[in-house]
Amino acid sequence: MKRLLQQDIPIREIARRFKMSRITVRKYKLCEELPRKTYISPTGLEEHLGYIKKRKEENPDIQIRQLHTELKGRGYQGAYSTLSDGLARHSLALGKKKGIKTVLPSDLSLWRPSRSSMLFSMIPKSFPRMNRTY
Repeated sequence: MKRLLQQDIPIREIARRFKMSRITVRKYKLCEELPRKTYISPTGLEEHLGYIKKRKEENPDIQIRQLHTELKGRGYQGAYSTLSDGLARHSLALGKKKGIKTVLPSDLSLWRPSRSSMLFSMIPKSFPRMNRTY
């Protein structure tokens, strides 16, 4: 946004591109640094990140269930799934969320369901020698 303002692009055009109010663009124009949105976890996971990193260094194969039990003893109030999602969000994924993604070979990518479904949705007129009985 700052670059666009420096290029003398009108505020109305910038607001249209970013889908925000012109008033907001004017406010950001006066800021030295654009404000960042921060998300506060209602479970308090951020308070325990230091402990989680330490435990992960001590035991890289630690299970989320064990870590969840330890954190509950330290005052963590979130559920197991919330902890799992939070760790993935902070790039500390364990267990299934840490899973390794496999990439299909390029010759198999032609037969993905989304692409092969086109064969069944083609208009019959595109098949010239087909005997139509309807």
